[in-house]
Amino acid sequence: MENGDCDYMMTKPVTLNVGGHLYTTTMSTLQRHPDSMLGAMFCGDLPTTRDSQGNYFIDRDGTLFHYILNFLRTSELILPVDFMKTDLLRKEADFYQIEPLIQCLNNPKPAYPLDTFEQMTKPVTLNVGGHLYTTTLSTLQRYPDSMLGGMFRGDLPTTRDSQGNYFIDRDGTLFRYILNFLRTSELILPVSFTELDLLRKEADFYQIEPLIHSLNDPKPLYSLDTYEQMTKPVTLNVGGHLYTTTLSTLQRYPDSMLGGMFRGDLPTTRDAQGNYFIDRDGTLFRYILNFLRTSELTRPVDFTEMDLLRKEADFYQIEPLIQCLNDPKPPYPLDTFEQVVELSSTRKLSKYSNPVAVIITQLTVTTKVHALLEGISNNFTKWNKHMMDTRDCQVSFTFGPCDYHQEVSLRVHLMDFITNQGFTIRNTRVHHMSERANENTVEHNWTFCRPAYKVDD
Repeated sequence: MENGDCDYMMTKPVTLNVGGHLYTTTMSTLQRHPDSMLGAMFCGDLPTTRDSQGNYFIDRDGTLFHYILNFLRTSELILPVDFMKTDLLRKEADFYQIEPLIQCLNNPKPAYPLDTFEQMTKPVTLNVGGHLYTTTLSTLQRYPDSMLGGMFRGDLPTTRDSQGNYFIDRDGTLFRYILNFLRTSELILPVSFTELDLLRKEADFYQIEPLIHSLNDPKPLYSLDTYEQMTKPVTLNVGGHLYTTTLSTLQRYPDSMLGGMFRGDLPTTRDAQGNYFIDRDGTLFRYILNFLRTSELTRPVDFTEMDLLRKEADFYQIEPLIQCLNDPKPPYPLDTFEQVVELSSTRKLSKYSNPVAVIITQLTVTTKVHALLEGISNNFTKWNKHMMDTRDCQVSFTFGPCDYHQEVSLRVHLMDFITNQGFTIRNTRVHHMSERANENTVEHNWTFCRPAYKVDD
């Protein structure tokens, strides 16, 4: 197999059905630990099973596989603060035979001694030719054989300026690209960048071999600067979760990894449907994307996965989000809270009819805003024959195979009604399931939010 073909196979999206939960990742992630059961399965040493959709099937706990896959992606075990299933997760790790994960679960200690961790993550300020940069020792030592690695490991002498900052007498403007490479291991340059020769000299000075290699084998750059291109919908498959947004949103922070990807400075991967694929946590990407849309970090009051969200923010290199997560503030002013409405459309589809037939559709509105539910009950009497009761903060409408167009009409009217009450769409999600041999289930979800003031009793 040619090298290019091999690279493609290792980065091609792969979908796994683990106990009924679908996950999308890459061969390289699944083979990260070659001695593991997954490593053997996906390098051909063990047999594999496919479901009726062609996805690889593993008959194990699909919920806990979320943490297994994130460990394969990051080599770190990050669990929610209130995680209560460590014994079950340990059994899953034993089944998959991932020794580093088993060790983490049997001996849960910080990755570094506390004093070492604090030292490596403590801010360090450099004065490079009069330009000040703040980073960490772990970033500066990313490439131990480089000049910076030697300096900040103590093998080479260092110089301080009058303010105590480390001083390096080199081009301060170009050091921005040097430092970003240390942070991301990717070379990200503006489309109009014209100082490649000078940057090569800087890379030679700092002796960063991967950067020197990137500069000697540059990838073509392109620009997407027209209005139509920037506002055209773009669909991302993030770990099996589909999100739709625009190029302008993805490029909001040009120095981020997403900014580089969708400006053309970094390579991208597509799944079988042509969606851009990113092998990261799909559930948490909701908060990443909402931050790109609003420049505000909004999360549920009972959110427990801050450590994992920090890891995702670090991966995407969104500095303002990283700052928000490192200096968290209350999600809302103390006298306000957020009211939420969830609208879901669940369709059961026949697998074997051509064209695909809708067997049944259910629309469900879920909210604790009882006035909204009462308004729906009072204003949508045209659909009474489809309406179910409104207990448990829900109102549902069920449509048979001949009522598909009515369901679409009702959904449009419901969305208009909800937005007219002051709610705005915060998030959209699509989820595909295969519950029966002859059926597929497709769920579309819309989350609406509006601020509200607390009222004293």
